Order: sequence, then structure tokens, then C-alpha cells
Amino acid sequence: MIVVKGEELNARLRVVPGFWSAGIETDVDLVASITVDGRKGRLLGSTVEGQGNAQGDAGVVCEGGAKSLTDSAEKAMKQTVGRLGEALTNSERVRSGI
Repeated sequence: MIVVKGEELNARLRVVPGFWSAGIETDVDLVASITVDGRKGRLLGSTVEGQGNAQGDAGVVCEGGAKSLTDSAEKAMKQTVGRLGEALTNSERVRSGI
């Protein structure tokens, strides 16, 4: 049985004031764990972290914050899922099914 669980999600949004317009900077940290159990017990247990950041214009009523936060979260998710996949495929115990 393979279980992937989101452990922690942290997002930060900063407004960078400017003379004529403001900017938005966002950072997202995502921590997830994966466990694989076989017939004879635990085959894999690993925790990984992904990070994403983005910058953009704040826009008229700061609607740029949502776009920037979405971009950061997408990058963090892509990195996290990639690392989960690497942990799973690089495990000798999982491949051999012991």
C-alpha cells in the first residue's frame, strides 16, 4: 500500500511598494511524506520538501497576489511530486518488493 500525505504547507506573500505601482512576492513551502508497506512490513518511509517562489505586479486591487501565489504553489507542488517520485523509484526495497 502506498500512502502519500501532505504534512505542512506554508505560504508567504509580501507587497513591495513602488512609486507608481506595487509588486507582489510570494513563497510557498510544501512538505509531504510517502510510505510504502508490503506484505512483510514497511518498505519505504520518506519525507520531502518542495519550494516555489514568484513575483508579479500587484494590480489595481492587489489581484496579482492570487496569480503570484498560484505560481509559487504550482512550482512547489511540481518539485515535491518530483521528489516523491524519485524517492519511490530509487528505493531498492520497493523495486524488489521485499
